[in-house]
Amino acid sequence: MSKILKFTIASLLIVSSCQKDDSVTVIETTISNNKYSGIICLAENAQASPSIAFNMPYIDGVKLRLGWRNVEPVNNQFDWTLIDAYVAEAQTLNKQLSISIAGGVASPQWLIDLLDSNDFVEVRGNIVPNLWNETYLTEYMELIEAFGNRYANDEAVSHITISGIGFSNEPVIPPPYGTEVLEVWSLAANQIIETYINSFDNKPLTLPIHTQIPNQDTWLFFKENVLELMYQKSETIGLEYHGLDATASPTEGTIADNYYNEIKQISHSRHTGYQFVCSTISNPVCDPSWVSGSSNNTDNLLQKTLEAGIANGADFIEVYANDCSDPINLDLFKSISEILKE
Repeated sequence: MSKILKFTIASLLIVSSCQKDDSVTVIETTISNNKYSGIICLAENAQASPSIAFNMPYIDGVKLRLGWRNVEPVNNQFDWTLIDAYVAEAQTLNKQLSISIAGGVASPQWLIDLLDSNDFVEVRGNIVPNLWNETYLTEYMELIEAFGNRYANDEAVSHITISGIGFSNEPVIPPPYGTEVLEVWSLAANQIIETYINSFDNKPLTLPIHTQIPNQDTWLFFKENVLELMYQKSETIGLEYHGLDATASPTEGTIADNYYNEIKQISHSRHTGYQFVCSTISNPVCDPSWVSGSSNNTDNLLQKTLEAGIANGADFIEVYANDCSDPINLDLFKSISEILKE
């Protein structure tokens, strides 16, 4: 069944599962680690212990989001302790595990100390290393190679998010947006992507995208010089958009509209998914267009956003911990999970 056509039956299943009717039975399913799909809970560094993060029967897995500084606090001395704990728990409970290791603002201090003052750029109000700086590139790619050497053949690791290309996880092109910057930036981005491909050639990979590409011309450059080349290099690479909101249908021609259209276009043949733009509990109005353009309309916000992900070609939807740990969402998550895994 087409992932997009799933939405035609999604609402009926959701309404049925959420009825407070004792006659409705939700069937428990066994999670397979060979495909990253379903409802995924976001875990930030040591925000939650592995047992707490995984021990929720209505989610299918966990994404562990780490910073480079957490994994390599000292040059060439790697600390895999937290990842190992999550891997062990995923294996014990037979749930999925995704991992991302952010660069950029999450770079370790020892790396910062190796750079000169002109090796940095301001991105989203933060000073981060230039992506095309040779030292940054070399050291980050060595990290990914070590990461792959340890976990590429570990069946408990279901999925890897390609990170390190910009501010944090998502690719961010720094200003100014002239041809010279775009060319050196894209060359560096492609080197990082290729390192992930070579290091995790047997894992599903996705490149996260977000609204950090400033205009239509830059988007077209990014699509041609990064995405299209990425698709040619590997059939196991897909996309995930880190900005899913309840409308998921922004004004035609906007950057976000490009993202949704790109994911829908490749969803029939590649791994695709979404990450919520923010928690619906702790900050439900972080995006002005969160629900139908009205920051005051938060009724059924979680359900509307999950439905938007299904309608736009998702295999998986990543939800913030505050939402996925709330027992009131049990039936909703179960229903959405079954649809996503079809």
